[in-house]
Amino acid sequence: MGFGDDRQAALDRWVGLYRDLLNISRRMLDTAQTCPDADQLLEAMGPALSDWRRVRDQITVLEQTLRAEWGVEKATELFRLHILSILQDVQDNLSRSSAIMQTRLSETGRSIQSARDRRQATKAYSALEQDWHEAHFFDEKK
Repeated sequence: MGFGDDRQAALDRWVGLYRDLLNISRRMLDTAQTCPDADQLLEAMGPALSDWRRVRDQITVLEQTLRAEWGVEKATELFRLHILSILQDVQDNLSRSSAIMQTRLSETGRSIQSARDRRQATKAYSALEQDWHEAHFFDEKK
């Protein structure tokens, strides 16, 4: 490829950061698959999301530097050769995680609506029962 040691080290770092994103996306998918409910799921995703932001920020800074040093064409070519397939795997993991989270959140929404419906029905029936328990007195002497 004609890269010097510095350029190869920069490329290795760039690819390594995208592999870090891949590992984080795998953690997110694993968390989504194993976490039983939506509240716990959102909480469990916290550390992975923090790691994601940190790595993403590092990638942004590095890519700006690499484009300036190598030029946009060379950086784009190397991106296609070394990173694109990793990024496609990341996207697949994120899509699967997102689908699982949407399902969990939808289930939680239905559960909340069901609880509201039950509470409303209970109130309606308990109000009727209160009306039925009026005291009636009969005068047996007459």
